[in-house]
Amino acid sequence: MKTLNLLLRIVLCFTLIHVTLACSQDKKKRTQPGVFRTTGGGGVDEVVDSEAYSGLIAGVVLSNFNNREDGLLEESTKKFATAFLKPDFIENGIGNISSVYQNLQTQGATGVRFSLNACAGGQSILNARNNQADASTANLQIFIVDSFAARQDGEFGVIRVHDYKLTGSSISNQQVTLNFKNDYGVVQLNGSYTQDRQFIVGKFSFDNDIDQSGQQPYYGDLGVFYIPTQEVSKNCR
Repeated sequence: MKTLNLLLRIVLCFTLIHVTLACSQDKKKRTQPGVFRTTGGGGVDEVVDSEAYSGLIAGVVLSNFNNREDGLLEESTKKFATAFLKPDFIENGIGNISSVYQNLQTQGATGVRFSLNACAGGQSILNARNNQADASTANLQIFIVDSFAARQDGEFGVIRVHDYKLTGSSISNQQVTLNFKNDYGVVQLNGSYTQDRQFIVGKFSFDNDIDQSGQQPYYGDLGVFYIPTQEVSKNCR
C-alpha cells in the first residue's frame, strides 16, 4: 500500500511538472498581452516576451541622477503616454514606474528604457567629421516597463514607442542633440559626453502632437538619460 501511494505521488508529481512546463512554454511563446492599452498601429505596440526587446535596450531614463525616488518619472511618462493610450486607459492605464535605476532582470522592476542608433558619415559619432547624424540609419525606440507589465503574467505588455524618423541633429566633440518624430509627436535627446567619453548623458524631452482624450497635448521633460557611447553607434558601417 505504501508503495502504491508512493507511485501515485510520483505520477502526480510528474503530471504537475508536465503541466507547469507546458504552461511556461505557452507563456514564453506569447508575444501579445491579454489587454491592449494603446491605440496600436504605426509607432506603438505592446510586447510580452522580454526576449523580443531585452537585447535592444541600452539607454536609461531617470527622473534624476541623485538616486532619489520622487515619482517624477512616473508622472512625466503618464503625460507622454496620453498621445497613444486608448482614452479609457489614459487615467489609470500606466502603473507605477521607479524614478531610480532598477535592473529589469529583477522580478517586479520598472523603468523607462530606450535603444538608439546614430551614426555620422557612416561612422561612430565619436569620430564624426560632420555635425549631423545620418538620417537613413538613425533609429530610436522607447520602452515603458511599468508595474503592470512587470507582473509578467501576460495580461499587460511592455509599451514600445517606435517608428521615429530623425528630423534634425547637431553633433560636436562635446554635445549631441537628436530630434526624432513619429505619428504621436517629437522627442529630443540633448546630451553631452562624460569626461571619459564612455557615456552620453543629458535631457530627454517630448512634445506630443495629439492627446487621445481630446485635451491639449502635453510637452515637457521625460527625464534625464544616459547611454553607453559604443551602444549608440554599434550598427554603423
